[in-house]
Amino acid sequence: VETTGLVPGWHEMIDIGVVLTDLEGRVIDSLFLRVMPDHPERLSPGAQRVNGFHAATWRRRRALAPRQAVDSLVAWHRARAGGHPTMLVAFNSQFDAAFLDHLFRTRGTSWRTLYHYFVLDVPSMAWSLGYRELTGAALAARLGVPDEPRVADEHTGITGAMLNVRIYQALRARGAAAPAPAACGRRTAPRRTARGTTRDDSSGMATSAAGTDRSRDDERDDERDDARHDAHTASSNPASHGAAPDPSLPRHEKALLVHERLCVVYGCPIAYFRDHDPLSELVGSMLSHRTRNADSGRAFRALQATYRTWAAVRDAPVADVQATIAGVTWPEQKAPRIQRVLQLVTERVGHLEAHALDFLGDLPPTEARAWLEALPGVGPKTSAAVLSFSRLRGVALPVDSHHHRVAVRLALIPAEMPVGPSHRALAALLPDDWNAQQVYDHHEVLMLHGQRVCTHRDPRCHKCAVLDVCPFGQARMAQGRADAAREPETAPPPHSW
Repeated sequence: VETTGLVPGWHEMIDIGVVLTDLEGRVIDSLFLRVMPDHPERLSPGAQRVNGFHAATWRRRRALAPRQAVDSLVAWHRARAGGHPTMLVAFNSQFDAAFLDHLFRTRGTSWRTLYHYFVLDVPSMAWSLGYRELTGAALAARLGVPDEPRVADEHTGITGAMLNVRIYQALRARGAAAPAPAACGRRTAPRRTARGTTRDDSSGMATSAAGTDRSRDDERDDERDDARHDAHTASSNPASHGAAPDPSLPRHEKALLVHERLCVVYGCPIAYFRDHDPLSELVGSMLSHRTRNADSGRAFRALQATYRTWAAVRDAPVADVQATIAGVTWPEQKAPRIQRVLQLVTERVGHLEAHALDFLGDLPPTEARAWLEALPGVGPKTSAAVLSFSRLRGVALPVDSHHHRVAVRLALIPAEMPVGPSHRALAALLPDDWNAQQVYDHHEVLMLHGQRVCTHRDPRCHKCAVLDVCPFGQARMAQGRADAAREPETAPPPHSW
């Protein structure tokens, strides 16, 4: 859990990450909830430095009230764990249990009704095996597993819960072999603080998970993300535990399985990367067509800085607008098209103020998208982006080239289906009762997977969390094994002494 400070009952929980595993530590499912504390003003400086909590940010991310968080956690646990007995596994379990006690009291109940009487404390498990590094970071380093992020706003309950899973898996493997010798040198004691305030540890249910809020920018793929992805993939991919692929899995079931696995890898719910009004999102989406995010973002900011209002963009000489957005692909086409769209919005709505398209939030998504797609140059991707990415936070599934490529390789859609028609086909595979955040997460995790693993050239199939249900990946790996078997063996060079 992450909290506003160190004193349960005075300070409060701000998020909770839970990962459900079997006794081997294999991930079954995960849950991440942001919680809006009743008294955010009690935030301690130390907590804010570690978790980056700001009340306005939590409201923008639609954090749940404490009572809602309890209801969501209980419903998730009963749906996913069913009648199976479960045990809470936590880092500094007494501390985390105290915060859970106070959270559940807002509903007049106890989390202990969901779990076995016993609680497994990860540092105690490590101590019993001879380890004396008892902070999360030190123990992760000793065991050779990736640590969780130590950057504010990326350090969350779910990243801590997934660290618990990795440490649990490593300790269990070592315990099955032989107890580890105590480390030499200075001993590190666990700090009695909230996860996310000043402590190097984390909390999660027997059972913990992975993830962090992600930006959409393509440029953020770096070695830190690769290391974190590798660790999450190892625990979330049944293929790594010998499970055979199921080629007969219906597409809608496969879509849900892929969603669950990739949400563990990339961390759901994923924070919305923008908070534009829908009119601004419409312009930004039109600029982004076949253009790198960094370039379209610069062009968007240049329009705002140069013209201040969309009415001014509409009325400017087309050559000036084209020069302003020169960094995007095909500025000579996009400049007149954007101006034409702004003119049509003015005619159909009666004005071009920032809230001109807010009314779309009151329409059913199909009607709102039809209204947008009647504009020149606006197709399914742009209409979905306006509803989903803008402050409307509508239920709509965008599909970009990365998302489309992953869906084709997984056989969720036919290989010959273009991106445009794939919007309807892929959305039809998702449950009707999914909310906007779930649909947004689905797009984001498939897009991120396409950027980082299932790339256009040289996809990293061996690191894929859904390899066992991917016909493309299975065929590619089989071909690689066949090619390796055909290679003639070469004798090693003789030793020279």
